[in-house]
Amino acid sequence: MKARQRKGVVAQAFGMISPRDGLEDVKIMKKMGRGTTAVTPLTSSTEDSTWSFEQSHRSNTSISSEPFDNGNPATEPYIVTHNLLLAHAAAVDLYRKKYQACQKGKIGITNVVNWMEPYTDSKADIDATERALDFMLIMRWFVDPVVNGRYPQSMRKLVGNRLPEFSDTESEKLKGSYDFLGINYYTAQYVADASHNQVEKLSYITDPKVKYSSVRNGVPIGPQVKGYFVWSLFDNFEWSAGYTNRFGLIYIEYRDGNFTRYPKGSAIWYMNFLKDKDAEALKKQLLFPANE
Repeated sequence: MKARQRKGVVAQAFGMISPRDGLEDVKIMKKMGRGTTAVTPLTSSTEDSTWSFEQSHRSNTSISSEPFDNGNPATEPYIVTHNLLLAHAAAVDLYRKKYQACQKGKIGITNVVNWMEPYTDSKADIDATERALDFMLIMRWFVDPVVNGRYPQSMRKLVGNRLPEFSDTESEKLKGSYDFLGINYYTAQYVADASHNQVEKLSYITDPKVKYSSVRNGVPIGPQVKGYFVWSLFDNFEWSAGYTNRFGLIYIEYRDGNFTRYPKGSAIWYMNFLKDKDAEALKKQLLFPANE
């Protein structure tokens, strides 16, 4: 986190593209793809999170009245994102100048995206939805700078001097720093206006002045659910936890050389659940038991 708050360090580290690493064969580069991979683990809301890389400093996203022991969520997420964007621009500039002509490749950015819908058809909720999209770390917060060379207007207005500014040179280098824009879509949420809510201390989470919800009038957003799916079937690799978290139905022994698989108690429970025709009787058990 501290390194990513220093512009020179980040720009140099992320901007180095070496043909020795096999770049000659790469036709499409997703530089800084999934920016949340670099930022989200550094803004954890819990103090006991275990990440797969060193996490000596991060911004605690708690909005309680307690002082911040692990950084400042009112400023640091904006600084980190700012430097990542500058690093992206530097990498694209380097690639285009040194490699693109001979490789005839493409370079761009891929963001994880959630869609937002107004909770009601009121103007307040419609405006709040636009703010939510502006502030989404993986939507306009990243996309507007690489398209227009500047942050969304609502961010500049609400965050004020806590939001770093791009110089004219930086803005020009950012503008158009992509050959393609990739989208990794996950889900949607409802958004309601929260402009009148009192905030005890500033945070990038509360800056948009919105409230998120996945349910409206008791009905979840999206299509009607017709079946149940489990994440995940097997213990697997998670982008922020590596192999340290095991929440698959099937346990995999990574260390025996054979990757032996064992069904957990949750696998037996899920099998019985699917066999049971009276799903209503099991409604309250949909959450898998802890540590299963």
